[in-house]
Amino acid sequence: MSYVLPHHRHLSSGLLIEVSPRRCFSSPQTSTMLADRLRNRDINGDGVGLVVSRTGWRYADVPFLATARAPDVMQAIAAGWAAPIRWGKESSLGVNLSYATMEGFEGNGLARASVAAAFLRLCAEHPASFLGPVNIQCDQDNVRSIALAQSLGLTRNRAADFIVPKLGRSYLGFACAAIQFEEAARSILATSCEELADEPALDSA
Repeated sequence: MSYVLPHHRHLSSGLLIEVSPRRCFSSPQTSTMLADRLRNRDINGDGVGLVVSRTGWRYADVPFLATARAPDVMQAIAAGWAAPIRWGKESSLGVNLSYATMEGFEGNGLARASVAAAFLRLCAEHPASFLGPVNIQCDQDNVRSIALAQSLGLTRNRAADFIVPKLGRSYLGFACAAIQFEEAARSILATSCEELADEPALDSA
């Protein structure tokens, strides 16, 4: 059975995890965080197109986005994306996960909870039992990103490693079965979040 995530979740730290009701890459809540294009170079940096072109997969649709923010602040301090992808000529959908955290807020589990929420929102439309592998690729020099991929339960997939010669960067692949990650995502949210049943939707206009 697919898991339908409410648009509002409440972390024990007093922060909100919000899932966008529509597929989107960015939102007004992520504008400040993503303005640091060097820090987020693998999300919206100048070379991101070159990186994606070397992955071996292509986007099948726009991702679902989940963000973490303080209840009284519009701007997000962490975000997670879950995008349906297709590897090569395969017809079945896989999932690519990505995440970002604003400088100074690392190590609080916010990106971890956000990406779990985004994935479960995707599963509401594409049940995990019908999805191919869940994938993350990390710059080999990004220690925090690698640690987060491993904390999400993904393991090294050396077949998905690649190099982007024009950027002088190497990337490491991580993967796991969608069913396995669905269980992990539910556990992450169950242990760190409390549902806000009566919270009205945030007006992002």
